[in-house]
Amino acid sequence: MNISSQPRTSVVTIPWGPGAKVPPEQIEDELAVRDSIASFTHLATAHLATAEKSNNGWSRDKDPSPERVLHSMEANGVTTVAAVTTENPKSSPKKQIPSEWSLTTSDRSQSQHIVWENGSLVSLYVEREIHDGGVLDNTLTSSTMRVNDNGSLTWTLSVTDLKPT
Repeated sequence: MNISSQPRTSVVTIPWGPGAKVPPEQIEDELAVRDSIASFTHLATAHLATAEKSNNGWSRDKDPSPERVLHSMEANGVTTVAAVTTENPKSSPKKQIPSEWSLTTSDRSQSQHIVWENGSLVSLYVEREIHDGGVLDNTLTSSTMRVNDNGSLTWTLSVTDLKPT
């Protein structure tokens, strides 16, 4: 069991969408947001493209629906399950656009949920409990991104120290 300290939280809101002009002082924030979105988009797209074969330890697709790919992986006694839904299931797998991505682990150390609409981010939630001996050892990190109605994007990042009991 772990107890936690107060989270250290940062919140950034930046202009978002086509034609948005990000002020120079927020360009690094924009880059971090875009890198994070690109990473998850790549991950979801890779799962769509490899649905019919085992790849890097992931199982073959376990969902017969053409709109969704469901993979699992077992490592170190932990089962990881990833599901990705596509907007265009009739396209070739390499051209499919993800509309939703979810990932969970049986030990509850990771949880991810990302939603896209027409290829653009709507929301992102990622939570990870880290126990790797590194700088963030024994921490819980959570990251949320949401595209707001006013055309901005808000990114909240929290890091909480976990202390074993």
